[in-house]
Amino acid sequence: MKIVIFTPPDFYPNEAEWLIRLLGLPIYRLHIRKPGWSRKQVAALLDTIPASLRTRIVLHRHYSLLQTYRIPCGYIRFRQILTCQSQRLIDLLREKQILWCTGIHRKEDLAFLRTAPAYLFVSPIFPSLSKKDYAKSWIGGELQAILRESPCPVFALGGVCPETLPKAAEMGFAGAALLGWIWNNTDPVRRAEQILNMAEKLSP
Repeated sequence: MKIVIFTPPDFYPNEAEWLIRLLGLPIYRLHIRKPGWSRKQVAALLDTIPASLRTRIVLHRHYSLLQTYRIPCGYIRFRQILTCQSQRLIDLLREKQILWCTGIHRKEDLAFLRTAPAYLFVSPIFPSLSKKDYAKSWIGGELQAILRESPCPVFALGGVCPETLPKAAEMGFAGAALLGWIWNNTDPVRRAEQILNMAEKLSP
């Protein structure tokens, strides 16, 4: 299974050092998601990361930084995809050979993907570890239908940890994304190594 790691949404002590070390591991992507940060703050964080390590970074905002820092992929929120402006953004990214990804919460959302993203997240698969009372009961084979009909690889998001990762693999997800379990401790790298070892054993 492939492993994606999301950054904490807020400030995290010595974060740049942790990100560099995480990018030294065989993670699939590192999503920089800082909803309250300015373009200048995100740029400052990117400045601390060597160019050779930026090839697996995904930006959630401030898309003008994608070309500046040669970031290969941008995350576009699903609600944004429904607007004409975001469709133009997707077309522009494709012209510049920049990938994009998104996340959905129900099977019906697949119908709104005019073009296939590089990959997508489905959430919440398990009760969230970082958002209180954030959970969903999937019924009627909806998850299986998403995995079967998606035009791209699907990653499990929400509540992923060592206890739930094998379940995500059994469901048929191509990979999983982690946030709370990685950062809610004093050694994110050690936890990433632990989950990567598990993911390798779960790979077909």
